[in-house]
Amino acid sequence: MGSRRRVAASLAALMSSAALLGATSASAGLLDGLSRPHPKFISGTAQGSTYDAKGHVYTATYSTERSDNSGRYPVNSVSGYEVPKAAYPHGYAVVLKGGFVVSGTDDELLLIASGRNAKTIRLIIKPASGV
Repeated sequence: MGSRRRVAASLAALMSSAALLGATSASAGLLDGLSRPHPKFISGTAQGSTYDAKGHVYTATYSTERSDNSGRYPVNSVSGYEVPKAAYPHGYAVVLKGGFVVSGTDDELLLIASGRNAKTIRLIIKPASGV
């Protein structure tokens, strides 16, 4: 859980710096607007990602193939995506094909394990329903 603490400390430092620099609500809104999910580590090879800023929908696809083409990562290999609270203040939902979530609900570090025989993992992160 050391990486979670580092991520939280980094975000706190960024927000503190913004406060020290006299950030207005408009510039704080800009920081929030730049917050979006992104991979921290991938057990495979990234194939692409998109982010719809208006709908706050992040989509990523990656192969379980090793980047050096020496084979696939084994089943249950974990990948991690940072999901900032600023992007999903009321929580997020995950749609996943080829794997399963192993982190807790709305964790800022979303952990995904690859499923049996998965060649491709497709991830969608979107705002929680009913929000």
